[in-house]
Amino acid sequence: MRDSRIILPPGFHFHPTDEELIGYFLHRKVTNLPCNPSIIPELDLCSTDPWELNEKALMSQNQWYFFSQVIQGRATEKGHWEELDMDEDIVTGAGKKLGIKKYWVFCIDQVQKRIQTNWVMEEYHLFKRHVKKGRDGQKLPLSTISV
Repeated sequence: MRDSRIILPPGFHFHPTDEELIGYFLHRKVTNLPCNPSIIPELDLCSTDPWELNEKALMSQNQWYFFSQVIQGRATEKGHWEELDMDEDIVTGAGKKLGIKKYWVFCIDQVQKRIQTNWVMEEYHLFKRHVKKGRDGQKLPLSTISV
């Protein structure tokens, strides 16, 4: 099996702000503009449990970064992502609204009960008015997961 992890050069630290994640990385991905460097991979959230992200997503400090399709019922084999009611607007330094950040927590599904874990996902969405040309009409959020 091919090692698909992204190896960053020594001294490189990936620590973008919310504004950079939405205004640069997510905007460029959704509008098919080149993103240099193109370091954030795309993955299927439903086929990946959070503890499997080490080999699939871009890791920086205790966070994993990746793009994924917006789907209903974010469930994996072992559990599901449950939305927390803590949406947050992302605005530029000039006060212009760029998008929204949603929070999710991973719950392990066991027989007749669910166990809430410490895995938290921040999911970033662009406001539609900032997307002039789409990617086949698909919504593609940028997600970060931390523990």
